[in-house]
Amino acid sequence: MTYAFDADTSITRVSDDTWTTHLDPKWSINVVPNGGYSGTSIVRAMLEATEREHPLSVTTHFYKTCEPDSDATVHAQELRAGSRSANASGTLSQEGITRSHSVAVLGTLPEPTHEEVNAPAPPELPALDDCFVRRSDEHSGQGFPIPLADMVEMRLDRELGAGGLPEFGAWMRFADERPPDPLALILFADSLPPAPLIVRPNIGWVPTLELTVHVRRKPVNGWIRASVSSHDMQGPLLVENVFLWDESDALVCQARQLAMLLR
Repeated sequence: MTYAFDADTSITRVSDDTWTTHLDPKWSINVVPNGGYSGTSIVRAMLEATEREHPLSVTTHFYKTCEPDSDATVHAQELRAGSRSANASGTLSQEGITRSHSVAVLGTLPEPTHEEVNAPAPPELPALDDCFVRRSDEHSGQGFPIPLADMVEMRLDRELGAGGLPEFGAWMRFADERPPDPLALILFADSLPPAPLIVRPNIGWVPTLELTVHVRRKPVNGWIRASVSSHDMQGPLLVENVFLWDESDALVCQARQLAMLLR
């Protein structure tokens, strides 16, 4: 079975350092392809360029919004090859314009274990049926459609914002029940609604300027539990933190992004 995420982030190699891909509009926020989604094609190219198995850390700078339902060109090159990891860079372009640029550390993640680690525990969340389902239509809460919500099922804690703080917890998985993996975590880290919406509901769109994702472990199959918070909002900018755990309660991903507040 070919899952939608794999089909819609697939890349075709056309030369040693160049690939092509197509950005499907169903992974968009309003009409803009989600950054975690478009960034996945760059990560796939960097993995091929370095012949490594998993992304360990990926930092992406977003220069210009991507065009939906359009082809894109991905360039990737290996910058350093080590015995345990490699460094690479990559760009995604449309119409001759660079839309985003990524640098990454790539390697092999260890198999899941139950050893004790100094990692935060997952948040206590209501049962799935007691959560609020993020909608994809104009009632999404942001004032415009969120097609991405039809692809990634997101169930938010109904008590979000109860303390008046810009933080909340959520469950998430692919709508077609594709098993989560390290590539999926790149998308999930940028899929949930912005935490500042809780205290500033008229913000609307909150575009990401820079996103860093650290993939810590392979997730086991099932739902991903998320914690999203933003306690640093200054002027038109904010810093947001995302933590992801799998169903074994293992911390599988940490992410931080710099974003812009737009009304």
